[in-house]
Amino acid sequence: MAERIEELRTAYSLSAWAPSPTPKGKSTSHRRLETGSVKLVEAQQELKQIDRDIAGYVKVLIDHRAEIRNADSMIELMRMRYLERLEWNDVSFRLYGHNKDYAARHRSYRRKLFRLHDQACAAIWDFWQSVTNSIPQGERHTQITRVVQYDG
Repeated sequence: MAERIEELRTAYSLSAWAPSPTPKGKSTSHRRLETGSVKLVEAQQELKQIDRDIAGYVKVLIDHRAEIRNADSMIELMRMRYLERLEWNDVSFRLYGHNKDYAARHRSYRRKLFRLHDQACAAIWDFWQSVTNSIPQGERHTQITRVVQYDG
């Protein structure tokens, strides 16, 4: 997108459409300047639309930032607890130990950890339900076995 913006600015800048030093005739020069002005206005409108689109994307990211961070934390929590087999205290420290008040509020962070674990389990359950409900009743055993198989 940045390349497109730069291309528009270069192609439709005023210097690109200024009349040549040796005009070939008043009507040709005049038409060229009009055409250049129209294209310049169109390019400026396109750039404004791109700016609005970018602002919209930034707003969506800002609106969903907490959800994205929460999902990343859930994945990290489940990975540490069930793949690395860490104790709850170790998981809590890895997720929240960087906070200055961690030592003083250790129990609060543990409760937060367990709430996050509950959310992760609920998300996994919802996903599992969506997978199993999308498979016809007679084929469930075969299809679920394929989903559950793990090579690791």
